[in-house]
Amino acid sequence: EIELLHQWIQAGADTARTIGELAPEEKLYAIVIPIIEQRMSPEEPQYDFSPASHELIQSLNNPFRSVRPAAINSPALQASIYVRQAYKPAYLEELTQVKDQLVYLNLSNLPIRDEDLSTIAQFPELEELILTGTDISGENLSVLEANKKLHTLSVSNTKTDNTLSKLLPGLKSLEKLYVWNTQLSEAELE
Repeated sequence: EIELLHQWIQAGADTARTIGELAPEEKLYAIVIPIIEQRMSPEEPQYDFSPASHELIQSLNNPFRSVRPAAINSPALQASIYVRQAYKPAYLEELTQVKDQLVYLNLSNLPIRDEDLSTIAQFPELEELILTGTDISGENLSVLEANKKLHTLSVSNTKTDNTLSKLLPGLKSLEKLYVWNTQLSEAELE
């Protein structure tokens, strides 16, 4: 970044000049193009599992549930279920049909209970789970240890308590944990 700024200043610090106007032999061009290419095409995770059929994916979509590919040409799927008042446990259970492809699951603000976590534990490829605003208390969180690839978990705005701290050692891949507005004390958060 320092070298980029240095070369931009050396080139005249022209704020109106576009990247397309840079000549390939300019030092600034040699610095800025790799940065842009990296940001424009971040590395997509590579998955070695088979994709679910298009027909199955379409059958799982309804006005209250969205199932779609996580990226273009990727077998990975992401799912979100919406509208607390319309929620049916079957909406979650039916996702087991794509359990080997599901990497992202958003259940925000749904009446998901501790016993529903057993269904979620059946998704071996799950990487990100959003339980924000659900009715979980944290009692059954230990079943999520079955989700070996889980790297992001949000239990914000739930009744989750210190049982969460007992779960953490079992979540070996966990990188991000969101716990705002839970029953955890300041000491437990530390």
